[in-house]
Amino acid sequence: MPSINIKQERIDKTLEIAAYLEKEIEALKYVIESVPYSNAPPEGRSIIELLMLIDHAQCSYYEPVFKQVKHENTPLQLNNFTHFKKTFEPEEPENKDVQKVLSRLANHRLSFMNKLNDITPNTWGKIIYEDNKEILLIDFIKRMNHNDQVYLKKITTLVKSYQDDKATQREIQQRQQRYNPEN
Repeated sequence: MPSINIKQERIDKTLEIAAYLEKEIEALKYVIESVPYSNAPPEGRSIIELLMLIDHAQCSYYEPVFKQVKHENTPLQLNNFTHFKKTFEPEEPENKDVQKVLSRLANHRLSFMNKLNDITPNTWGKIIYEDNKEILLIDFIKRMNHNDQVYLKKITTLVKSYQDDKATQREIQQRQQRYNPEN
């Protein structure tokens, strides 16, 4: 399989961004219980579904492609893999413990990070084919990082929105109590 040599700084930056998910998961563990994480907004997925989607993407798409590229010497066609968005079916959020989902996601990312940290610059430069277009393995992992960032931004926005709603409700209740002290 053809390969291009990748500079170590580029590899380090890609790994740093991939590891960022672990830090975000740790931060979420402390605020997640205070928001309605299984409520889906009208225009999208719930927080727990987004977390499950990130995990599904890594385990069912990015990691299998990575493994095959790492171990094969023949050109890999991405079209032979079903994209994670087509295969994702969230479990019932009501039946999911969000802390277990976060732990599972953290464990899967840690395991994947260990695999990424163990590959050579030549492996990062292996070429993958997507619709007859060449992309490097490092760029494929950068896609994973980008998707993580998009989903984490959605999660952060939802958490902030729910927290803002709670603060607004408390403020309304406090004002009502000031104006109607007998309630």
